[in-house]
Amino acid sequence: MKQYDLFPSSVFSIKYPNHQSLKQKVLSLINDSVLEKDRVSSNLFHYKNSNDTSLLYESVFKDFKDWVENTCYDYVTQVLGYQLTDQIIVTDSWLNKCNKGGYQYPHYHSNSYISGTYYLNFEEGHSPLIFLKESTIPHSSKPVMALEKTNAITQYNSDVTIYPEESELLLWQSSLTHGFRDNMSDNRMTISMNFMPTVMTHSKYGYKVFYS
Repeated sequence: MKQYDLFPSSVFSIKYPNHQSLKQKVLSLINDSVLEKDRVSSNLFHYKNSNDTSLLYESVFKDFKDWVENTCYDYVTQVLGYQLTDQIIVTDSWLNKCNKGGYQYPHYHSNSYISGTYYLNFEEGHSPLIFLKESTIPHSSKPVMALEKTNAITQYNSDVTIYPEESELLLWQSSLTHGFRDNMSDNRMTISMNFMPTVMTHSKYGYKVFYS
C-alpha cells in the first residue's frame, strides 16, 4: 500500500531572547489593571481584548512588537513562501490569563492573515495548545461531511497538540482552528496577536492597509 501526504499546515516556533524583561513588564502592568472575564470560560481573563485597543502598541512593548513583526515577515516569506512588497504589522494583540479549570473554546481568527501566541508563563499543569482538524469541527463555517471515528487513531482523523515552552512564540495562518482544554493550574499567561501585510497583492489585484 502506498500513500501521499498532501499540503501540510505550518505552525512556526521561535523563542524571544529578552523573555525575562518582557515578563516583568507584563506582570507590572497587570498588577495595576483590571482583567476582563471571558464570556464563556469563567476562569479565563483578558486584557486589551477589544477592537479599539492593542497591548503591543503600548510604548513599553515596542522592542517586542518590532521583534514579532520582523519574525512574522520572515515566516511569511521564508517558510510559507509568499511575497511581501512591504512590512507586515500587528493589528491587534491582547493578554490572556487562565487559572485552574479554565479553557479556551475552539476558534479561528477572522480579518487576519497570520495569528500568533507568545507564552509568557507556561509550567506543569498548564494546558497545551490544540489545533483541530477542519473536517471534525462542529462549528466550521464551511459545509462538511463527517463520520464517527473508529478506535484507530491516525494523523488523518486526529487533532494536533503542541506543548509549548515559556518564552516561545508560535505563528500560524489565521484560518486554523485552535484552543485548549481543562487547564490544571493557575497563571497560564499568553499574549495573542494578529498580523496583516500592509500591502496585499496578487497578480494585478490588491490594496494597501494604513494602520496607526
